[in-house]
Amino acid sequence: MAIQKAWYVVTHPSGIDLPTSLCGAAALVFMVLLARTRIDTFSSLVALLVPTVAVWLTGAAGVALVKDNGSLPHGIPAPGVPDPGTFSLPLVVGAASVAAIVLVQGAGVAEARPNPDGSRSSTRGDFTAQGVWMIAILLVFSELVGEVAMATLAAVLIYAGWGTIKPREIWSVANAGPIPAIAMTATFLAVLLLPVATAVGVGVVASLIMQLNQESLDLRLVRLRLDAEDRLVEDVVPTELKPYDVVVIDVYGSLFFAGTHTLQRRLPPPLLTDRGPDAASGPVVILRLRGRTTLGATFLKVVGDYAHQLAAAGGELYLSGVDHRLVRRWDEDGLSETLGNVRIFEAMPVIGASTRVAITLGRTHRVSARSSSQSSVRDGDDLDDTDTQ
Repeated sequence: MAIQKAWYVVTHPSGIDLPTSLCGAAALVFMVLLARTRIDTFSSLVALLVPTVAVWLTGAAGVALVKDNGSLPHGIPAPGVPDPGTFSLPLVVGAASVAAIVLVQGAGVAEARPNPDGSRSSTRGDFTAQGVWMIAILLVFSELVGEVAMATLAAVLIYAGWGTIKPREIWSVANAGPIPAIAMTATFLAVLLLPVATAVGVGVVASLIMQLNQESLDLRLVRLRLDAEDRLVEDVVPTELKPYDVVVIDVYGSLFFAGTHTLQRRLPPPLLTDRGPDAASGPVVILRLRGRTTLGATFLKVVGDYAHQLAAAGGELYLSGVDHRLVRRWDEDGLSETLGNVRIFEAMPVIGASTRVAITLGRTHRVSARSSSQSSVRDGDDLDDTDTQ
């Protein structure tokens, strides 16, 4: 454990190797001093090279080098199928953690240092550049990397770690809500109590779990309608659908896996009547999806099940404002068959136009359902009460 090793160093000062300590301290000094100069971008490189060269020239014994932990491969490994027996949980977790560290650090540096021309950095381009540099190191500098003093690498990590400690941001995360605070605390404790690679893995997993939970908590449904002054207002989604209802529902939040299951729980079910399951009560639900360019298979499954639930009560489900690329993709992938009992209205240039078309058809369905059940229009029922944009 990191905290245990740190305590051992503090309580056993006689075991500290002086040349190694001087090498690491020199690397830290270089990074601190160069951070305020024009060559601060190369401070880490200078911190690695100068103390390492000093170790070579002085022949300091006892200073561990990178190659002491094993030889580095030369060149690019040839493609091949790995032996399954070589895989282990620590190896997989460690490799994934190192990859996460490299990518996250690279993305953070790119955000902190804008491009010279003022353009926004591309995360994909930054990741590709990291891979190119790694290939260059394996091809050209693998032997030199093995000669680097380990103490200088430790100094770079210490400096980078210290630079990430920003009390104001930590306080902001702690006050952002229980989910970010728990993820931050779990990662911090894991770093103290577990090996670094394992701790990073714990942090990544915790963040993913918390993100999924956050997506489910952030999902909110609202009913859209026009008030008496023709103003667009949000209203509470009914807990149940009454006979002949036409309800327009807009969704705030993620509609991926966790959010989709929350949507499934919050969609209002049709009200059961005493006229039997075959009586046409005709509730229509219009689910507005404008602005969403990606909807997964889980969403389609949930929507299909809800449409069957409405159909059993004589109702229908409409999807309005659907991006035309989504519709085309569903058709190409054969996913439209899953939504065979759902009417889809593609988004139009005018915001709300496709939803208004869906409302018109929904009202037509409601009148038809009433006629089929030989019911008269209820007194005070205002068809214009349910609308959207």
